[in-house]
Amino acid sequence: MLEGWLRHAELTAKSKGLIPALAVWAIAAALAALGALIFLSVAGYVWLSRQYDDLIAALILTGIYVFLSVAFVVVLAMVRRQTMQRARIELADRARHPAIWQDPRVLAAGVQLGRMIGWKKTLPLAAIGLLAAGIAREWSNHDDAQEKN
Repeated sequence: MLEGWLRHAELTAKSKGLIPALAVWAIAAALAALGALIFLSVAGYVWLSRQYDDLIAALILTGIYVFLSVAFVVVLAMVRRQTMQRARIELADRARHPAIWQDPRVLAAGVQLGRMIGWKKTLPLAAIGLLAAGIAREWSNHDDAQEKN
């Protein structure tokens, strides 16, 4: 049951674009930009300044770095959009199949049973029933996930 709640929290975060791959690509982009700035700037500027004017060499290097930055941002946007779309689809699927204890009829029947038998006897039974229902739902979701793969 706890696993289902954690999965729901994970999907909610992913639907908002908060994913580990986003951080990985951002770090990769930052490291690539830093490496390019250090190594290529010095060597490229020296070589280009010998071939062309100093200003032309600087503009060429700037164009290369802008191209790399734009390419990384495009990859970041594509990964984020795909992950958000997948998470929204799964969240919508979960919303179509709500848990049984969220049904008002089941809740009303539980309250009525509690009044008839007494709350001291009903609460342990309800806790066991919820635990069993949660385990059954997790097994059902696990089987469904295996069938999709």
